[in-house]
Amino acid sequence: MERLTRALARCLRQGWQIAPVESGWRLQHPEVAFEVFLQETHDWFCLMRPLTTAELATLAPDGQPFQLHQHMLLRNRDLFMTRYGLDNEGQPLLLADVPQHNASSFLLEVALEAISKTRSDLETVALAKNSMAAHEGESGLSPETLLQYVNGIKLQMWKWGRRIAKPQVWHLQYLNQMRRFDIFFTSTRNWSYFELPLIEERTLEAHGLDYVTEMHTYHIFLQYLLRLNYHFYMAKIALNQENQVLLLLEVPTSALDLPLFQLIASTLSTYVDRYGQEILVMSLLEPHQNLVSILELSRSFHQQSSIYHRSGGK
Repeated sequence: MERLTRALARCLRQGWQIAPVESGWRLQHPEVAFEVFLQETHDWFCLMRPLTTAELATLAPDGQPFQLHQHMLLRNRDLFMTRYGLDNEGQPLLLADVPQHNASSFLLEVALEAISKTRSDLETVALAKNSMAAHEGESGLSPETLLQYVNGIKLQMWKWGRRIAKPQVWHLQYLNQMRRFDIFFTSTRNWSYFELPLIEERTLEAHGLDYVTEMHTYHIFLQYLLRLNYHFYMAKIALNQENQVLLLLEVPTSALDLPLFQLIASTLSTYVDRYGQEILVMSLLEPHQNLVSILELSRSFHQQSSIYHRSGGK
């Protein structure tokens, strides 16, 4: 309760008006055109807002659900601390979560700013993130600090890698019972983010099926990934231009201390362990009616509530 009180007080100082609602709090700001909803769990502060009609039209100019869902996942890679997802009723949402960590008030303020941006603002954010790797002069987490953090992870399956490409990009690895996963960690003055490829390119007509049937199955797979984003905390699923499925997570560099780094490692490891193999299997399903039905109803797989999973009710 004390952390929540501090967090809400910081929101008030930033000009947000707060009103209780059935499932949490509704936040409104004179300079923001839409409402943001805040929920609290035992471990997380959760922010969400429905997408506006203009945002939906920008994501899917033709109004086609497949185009909307594909673009939501593609744009997820470009956003900081926010992600697109689908709730259990299929409603498109913009989501953000912060842990109830000792810096939670600051993180909540940053998340609120991120989730309050309009579609045009998000385009600017995407451009900034895509060009970030070019700023070699930006200093982020030092190699010594990163090594200390990796060594401080209680999970022995995280391994120190090497610096790659540019000075602020590092290659780490996570080894679970199935296989080894590469983790690409980028740290600049303002942001630090993790990128973990889950599966390689999923090529259409990989099963020798006709295009229409394959597209239908692929669309169901995209909806499954977006529903995962609704149930995840802080981390998100995204696609890149090669149709790789990625697990991503971003935080402000100034907030990235050892406890938060440990929580991030635990969160990413949990999602890889629980869903890495399932996502691969789901991506390869042929459109057998029974299997498609399972995939369409995949929301039932994620109703459990824990530190790593959002409960089904909203």
